[in-house]
Amino acid sequence: MAADLRPDLVLLDLAMPVMDGLTVLPEILRVAPGTQVMVLSACGTDRMVHVAIEPGATAFVQMGAELADELAGVLHETVRAGQASSHARRPA
Repeated sequence: MAADLRPDLVLLDLAMPVMDGLTVLPEILRVAPGTQVMVLSACGTDRMVHVAIEPGATAFVQMGAELADELAGVLHETVRAGQASSHARRPA
């Protein structure tokens, strides 16, 4: 779908039923260069953030009670930046 749609931004959950997000991430970036990928995960360890950011995720957001507020902030930053950058945001 990413190859056909060429999205500006993809929200990617790491836990998916058929293929995990870490497998999908580089494929999205390969078929749709310039797409920013924001990773969502219930597992927000520093290692998991690094594992998602290293292959090209624009941001990492940990799912939780404050997800809506956190997601809105990261989406705003990502759109404002206009390009991928290696930064991560997780709730404190």
